[in-house]
Amino acid sequence: TNPEERKQIEDEQEAWRTITAMFEDKDKELKKAMKALDEKDKALDEKDKALDEKDKALDEMIKQIEELKRKLGKK
Repeated sequence: TNPEERKQIEDEQEAWRTITAMFEDKDKELKKAMKALDEKDKALDEKDKALDEKDKALDEMIKQIEELKRKLGKK
């Protein structure tokens, strides 16, 4: 091949390696941050589920209390 073309290709490859190296650390940081956000989302989902279960339990207790009040009112 032509030495000038070869030099241009080598320069482009070096530029690509430099750019890749510069952004590799940023990419790792971004992936780490995304993983942390995913873990927080999972934790929040678990807390939401627990709150939903507590709400259901409270609703059931309220129904039982209302039923007991009705029974006591009839007596």
